[in-house]
Amino acid sequence: MPDQRNQEIHQAIDAGDVTAARELLDAEPALVNARDELSRTPLHIAVSRGHTEIVHMLLAAGATITAYDPVATAEAKRIYADEPGITFSSRPLDACAGADALIIVTEWKEFRSPDFESIRERLKQPVIIDGRNMYVPRDVREAGFEYISIGRP
Repeated sequence: MPDQRNQEIHQAIDAGDVTAARELLDAEPALVNARDELSRTPLHIAVSRGHTEIVHMLLAAGATITAYDPVATAEAKRIYADEPGITFSSRPLDACAGADALIIVTEWKEFRSPDFESIRERLKQPVIIDGRNMYVPRDVREAGFEYISIGRP
């Protein structure tokens, strides 16, 4: 069932369907912290590179986003120039500073071997939502994170 729920959440995010994503988050006990933060206060999220649907969904839900991308930052700044809810970082660890969670939505070589300790020290709460399934879930959980890997348990 968790695999199916993760797929449904991923599909809702891809479709930009905020209502469906909220309903799915409400029904998923493993995502209680993310759901509670989303419903009460702006969610500070460090995003490696935003698919526009995910970015729009988060902004519509009241999130503030600090984004990092080693290649596409200039284009993203152009796209979101008038959006007050998103800022850009020039370094990946800086994007994690004070964030409620780290969301990974693209794969770059520099993300393959992260310094989990440094990431955990910067995040408000140790939560990684991995939309690319870049890491071995057991390894991330052993590093002290709540690890939500979209599309797999």
